[in-house]
Amino acid sequence: VLDWENWRSRIPEWKYPKIFDPTTIFLQTEDTCRTDFLLRLLSSQRLNILVTGAAASGKSQHLRQFLNSLNSDKYLSSTVAFSQASAPGAILENIFNVIDKRQGRTYGPEPGKSCVIVVEDISLTPADQWGDQPNCELLRQLMNDGGYYDFQKPAEWASIMGVHYMCVMSHPMSTHKDISMRLRGQMCAFNITVPADSTIRDSMTRVFDRHFSKHKAPENVQRLAKMLPEATIALCKSLKQALVSNESKIQYTFNLHDTMRVLTSLLQCNPWQFATGEQLMRLWRHECERGFSDKLVDFDHKIQVLESIQHILKHKSFADLNIEECLQDESERYGHCSRETENGDTVDDYSLLPDMDTLAEALEELKKKENISYPLYDEAIEHILRIARVLGMNRGSVILAGPLSSGRAQISRLAAALAQSTYFDLDDVVMRGGGSHMETIRKAYRVAGLEAKSVT
Repeated sequence: VLDWENWRSRIPEWKYPKIFDPTTIFLQTEDTCRTDFLLRLLSSQRLNILVTGAAASGKSQHLRQFLNSLNSDKYLSSTVAFSQASAPGAILENIFNVIDKRQGRTYGPEPGKSCVIVVEDISLTPADQWGDQPNCELLRQLMNDGGYYDFQKPAEWASIMGVHYMCVMSHPMSTHKDISMRLRGQMCAFNITVPADSTIRDSMTRVFDRHFSKHKAPENVQRLAKMLPEATIALCKSLKQALVSNESKIQYTFNLHDTMRVLTSLLQCNPWQFATGEQLMRLWRHECERGFSDKLVDFDHKIQVLESIQHILKHKSFADLNIEECLQDESERYGHCSRETENGDTVDDYSLLPDMDTLAEALEELKKKENISYPLYDEAIEHILRIARVLGMNRGSVILAGPLSSGRAQISRLAAALAQSTYFDLDDVVMRGGGSHMETIRKAYRVAGLEAKSVT
């Protein structure tokens, strides 16, 4: 008789790490345990895997966690991301970076090891004039025949042994891109669903409870902190129903990525700096405005975000709060700033920034130092602070959308300098297809890797 075991029994207890980085949080749930079991089962049989799922379902994160858990003495891994700009044969370069030549035209990982190649966004690789996807056809040949014919010498066959593949793609209905049936037939496919709201709420509530209790925040602040995940999820759902994405507003998407972006920003704060619950809720309002409002185009839509926040704060769970105090000062801005500890050490905190006049004076000095000629009007300062806030986060990225001659380049340079990040600018001719941007990226990687500096 088979003994059935509930997936919940396999969920390990989350422990607060010694070095807490909110951007690296990965909480085990029933869904993650099932996915990990399937990945290990299929990988143990050396089968090729295709992972599909909607946006924000955690496809790439699941594979990243799986690769990190593999024994480095037995496994090698490499990741290649396909896009519309992927050149034919792009996957071969990544494969040959981790395997060696065995004999003749035979290649593979070193003896005693297996190699796992992860292919991100496999369906986005471009098609040729006949509708075929060269990268996908090459990948199918590698899976089916265990090798490929050399592009330079078509008569020579190269065998690649000891390698299996894990591919990731979004649902074809959302990207309007698909792969051929011949390639799909070479892989075991399974779908990853978006985690339920209750799962995200329970998981993040545990994290907020541990974070605020460990840093000895006041009891009323700890109680409110545990309600922030549910409040953020409710706000995201209401905006998703009210603000619909279309061709002119493709950025109007509200999903798990936006919710987690707000929650991870909240976890960067120092809980001991909040003496009252109103102070914490002002930070929550600020992060919701940054995560949801900043990408909206119409002013009426931004007002709708604020009204949704007010509606949530009127819930009976926040009955003991002074709502007017939570919303009264909309000029408060939060970001990364340095402070000295009692021991004389300098640490970087995510906290309340000084007033606008003080910030304007500091930016004027920074503008002279960086030799940037750009007027610092109020809206420009707001944009600089918002961009610097993102650049100050771990692996923070931002897209600036706007008309020509709107000052995006100068604002970006000032924001990078404010965030103490080394700034690299790609030439306009290169970005328009007039050359290669790889040399600039190489320089940026050298500064980031060898000198351990932040790079923008």
